[in-house]
Amino acid sequence: MSLKRIIVSTIIAATCAIPLAAHAQNLTALHPLIGYECMALNLSQQQLMDPSIHVPIVNGPNASAPLVGYASATVIASVSPPTNGFRRVLRLDGVPGWIETKYLKPWVNPGGNGQRCIPSAMSNGRDGFNFQ
Repeated sequence: MSLKRIIVSTIIAATCAIPLAAHAQNLTALHPLIGYECMALNLSQQQLMDPSIHVPIVNGPNASAPLVGYASATVIASVSPPTNGFRRVLRLDGVPGWIETKYLKPWVNPGGNGQRCIPSAMSNGRDGFNFQ
């Protein structure tokens, strides 16, 4: 790639990132979601990067329940005990669902700096994560 293309690509990327960063800075956690915890998908790094791998979120605690959507790498999971091998979860749009427990593991800060993940109601009206 030519130096000119690299510079132009860098400028375009930086210009696009500015509005996104500004929007993210205005987003704040209002309060924790009581009864929920952060969980991570129990997948390898390679599986997490593979766009063909999807962990289903279903409408009930059984494998034949209708599909609601797919899980992100970090999940808002109920602290209640599993039902039929499924944990109740909340999608980031607030829609509840269920994920098989075999796909979940405790969330651990990948940076190792003691940061915690707290499922929270966010200032944009959606559920999200408060990392502190």
